[in-house]
Amino acid sequence: CFDLLDDIVAQSYGGKSNHVVSRYDTRLVESSRGARVFPLNHKVVEAYLGRVSGRSNSPRIPSGGEWNVNSDEVLMSIHASEATDAKQYYLECTDPPYNALAHQDGLGVIPELVNILSHPTKPTMLFFNGINDLICNHVGNEKFLINLPWENTTKFAEAERFSWY
Repeated sequence: CFDLLDDIVAQSYGGKSNHVVSRYDTRLVESSRGARVFPLNHKVVEAYLGRVSGRSNSPRIPSGGEWNVNSDEVLMSIHASEATDAKQYYLECTDPPYNALAHQDGLGVIPELVNILSHPTKPTMLFFNGINDLICNHVGNEKFLINLPWENTTKFAEAERFSWY
């Protein structure tokens, strides 16, 4: 998957161009010669999710400001407090999580996702992608979801769609 994406990005403005399309926002152009550009404001997200009470080296908002939010509560609400208990803090594209999961690359999540969606408690799930995101694009996810071997796939496919603003 990543090899294919790399090929698409490399050819986005022609193989010899000094520019490529951004993986994170197809409206943006990046240098094909420089370091990879992460999504805009990723440092703000790192600071927000990596700021934990009692952690002496918690990241700060890049502008030097402060948030009036309890990050411990935020991390608990997204079920990420175990990571902080293990002294692991959110950073964009860090190697340890990637390396730990590399053996699962390409295995897919279809059976587990169908099990979750079919659970008697009928959990509500949100699948979110930015509309201009190439790396995790909404069209690919839509096709994935409407082809799930799940009893409610037809209802999902026929459900009203709407944009969030």
